[in-house]
Amino acid sequence: MDAEVRSLVYLALGKWVTYLGLVGLTGAVCLRQLVGSVGIEPRVYPTVERLLVSLASYANGLVIVAVVARLYAQTFSVFGLDEPVTLELLRVVGFESRWGSQWLLHAAVAILVGMATMMVRSRVRLGWNALAVFTVVLWLTLPLTGHAMSFSDPSFLWAIQVSHGLAAGAWIGTLFALFLVGSFLCESDPRSG
Repeated sequence: MDAEVRSLVYLALGKWVTYLGLVGLTGAVCLRQLVGSVGIEPRVYPTVERLLVSLASYANGLVIVAVVARLYAQTFSVFGLDEPVTLELLRVVGFESRWGSQWLLHAAVAILVGMATMMVRSRVRLGWNALAVFTVVLWLTLPLTGHAMSFSDPSFLWAIQVSHGLAAGAWIGTLFALFLVGSFLCESDPRSG
């Protein structure tokens, strides 16, 4: 495969994994908020909670992997066409470029999402609220490393991408979380046979 094509594949794959993780996180948070506001059967609640915590954890893992993958993909697209990607080149792109300064903000928020996910797993009282806030902030920082930032006034494009991402995450992510929880509950319910 040609290096330019490989570069585009790496960039697209990193973005897709980012979106997959963010949609999963958003779905877990949204369904948890819905479940918390609706009275569900007490014997079912721990199972639902456990499944949503698992979904949030796996989605957070995807986000962390995607943050690193996007740094590699960006470095490859800048330098990898002519020379192999090294740690020094990763450092240059991640810490000394315009893209890297925006990526650092996104990576820092991804780490905060990871900490909030650990709070949820540890059953800290404010864990889900912190995860919800940091998930929204992660959506806010995602467009900072995209093509919209190359325009002279990217605010409108940034707002469109953030609102579109949040809406898609809330819709598709919540449907996926509901499907996951519903499938598991139907499978484990002896009356569903």
